Amino acid sequence: MAYKHKSIIVDLTFLNKTIGNNREGRIMLIKAFLEQSNIKIKMLNEKIHEADFDEIKKITHFLKSSFSFMGLKCAASLSEIENLCEQKIDIKKMKHLGHNVTKNYEKSRLEYIKILSKLLNHS
Repeated sequence: MAYKHKSIIVDLTFLNKTIGNNREGRIMLIKAFLEQSNIKIKMLNEKIHEADFDEIKKITHFLKSSFSFMGLKCAASLSEIENLCEQKIDIKKMKHLGHNVTKNYEKSRLEYIKILSKLLNHS
């Protein structure tokens, strides 16, 4: 049986299927997600500002897999950023998409902090 937590912000389906009731594994993944993704989001916004298409593409590739695993609902925006990078066009649209991804990430981050707190307090 998988960990039970209702969320309208993140989809825990894949995480639940992969981790199940492994509390320690869930704690480890959430901590890693919170640390690594925060750094990558900051880098994404910095590289979009610099119009560094190659780095933006690398970062969005990382975030797509990480965010999909953790159930964040912004894969379409990340894919669109990645496509724009391949064409090296429309930095204005990339900035808009990056802003949306960041907003979604911040909401999800807060949700995962709540989940982590519950997991750590139920030892």
